[in-house]
Amino acid sequence: MEFRTIPSLENRYEISRDGKILRHVKFKRPRKFQVNYKGYLCTRIYVKGKMVNVFIASLVAEAWLGERPAGCVVDHINRDKLNNHVENLRYVTPIENLCNRSCTVSVTVKRHKDEWHFAFSSAAAVFLVDKTNYALKTCQRYLERRKTQIGGFTIIYGNTL
Repeated sequence: MEFRTIPSLENRYEISRDGKILRHVKFKRPRKFQVNYKGYLCTRIYVKGKMVNVFIASLVAEAWLGERPAGCVVDHINRDKLNNHVENLRYVTPIENLCNRSCTVSVTVKRHKDEWHFAFSSAAAVFLVDKTNYALKTCQRYLERRKTQIGGFTIIYGNTL
C-alpha cells in the first residue's frame, strides 16, 4: 500500500489513497478515526504543539489531488461521507458542492405573484443567493431549518411540484 506525506502537517504524517493515516516516524502507528456530529471521519493530531481535529477527506485530497484551489472545498462524489478514497474526492466550488447534496425536499419560492419550483432545496439555496444579499451558507442553513421567510421570499416545503 502506497502512502504520501501530508504537507500541511509538516510532513509528520503519511496517508494512503483510502485514508489510512500513519505517523511518519520510526514505528508508523496507524491513527484512530471517529465520526463527527455531521457524519464525517476525522482524527485528532498535533500540529505545531496543539491538538486539532482534521477531516480525513481533506487530508487525502491534499496528499493525492494536490493543494486545494482558492475558494474550493472537498466534495464526496458519491455523497458517502465515510468513503474517503481518492477516486471519490474532488475539489469543487461551494455551489457545486451544494448541488451534489442528497437533500430530496422539494421547495417552492414565492414573491408576490411569482413562483419558482425546485426539486432540491440546494437548488433553491443557489437561486436565493442570486436574488438576495445572503451568503450561500446562510441560505442553506435557513432552508435546512425550514424557515418560511428568506429575504422577502416565502418558502413552502414538501411535494409542491
